Amino acid sequence: MSEKTNDFNISFEKMVKLKVSDPIAVDSIVSYFKNNVNTNDTICKIIFEGLSKYDDILNEFIKCLTNDSFNFPNQIMIEGYTAKQISELKSNFNDVIRVYTILQSLREAPEETKMALNFGFSKIESIKLNISSKENIGNLELEKKYLNEISDEVDELMIKEGLYHKDENGNIIPSFGSCQRRWSIEKKILKERYNLDWQTPSEKNPFIDYD
Repeated sequence: MSEKTNDFNISFEKMVKLKVSDPIAVDSIVSYFKNNVNTNDTICKIIFEGLSKYDDILNEFIKCLTNDSFNFPNQIMIEGYTAKQISELKSNFNDVIRVYTILQSLREAPEETKMALNFGFSKIESIKLNISSKENIGNLELEKKYLNEISDEVDELMIKEGLYHKDENGNIIPSFGSCQRRWSIEKKILKERYNLDWQTPSEKNPFIDYD
């Protein structure tokens, strides 16, 4: 395994290559994500970043993809569970990403995860074991990160359009009602540059009038 990366500006395939040196393994990972996650590059990167935090989990994840089976010897055991055991707990737990996400959760939050596994699968959704919750959390983090990165660029665009101006001290003063235009610009940049489908505050709260 090579260096860890959390650079979300690169492609998913590049992110995998920075972590995994074997080209065959890279192809297996990229192909599996594209065929099974069924979402954009950003979400694939969020999920892979979690799975690749621990080399032993990532190595076994790759081995499982290579074998196309959970039946192989010398599996890692975390808090009394192996990947094979997790896959047999419920019929829809045959997804490799889901199984190894649960292994990751067993390492990071063992008591909560074991309680969910023992208590009932209806509780699993509430402790961040499902992929959709990881997507939502990851998307919010990315939105904040990218909005911060493009902030100065958007300021300049707003100034060019005459919607912002600077006072004698260089402070930016927005014109009344300019927030809707700013959000429109931000939404466009986030989609074109990062493939993020960002909801503006007015889209999230349609019954609130923003000036």
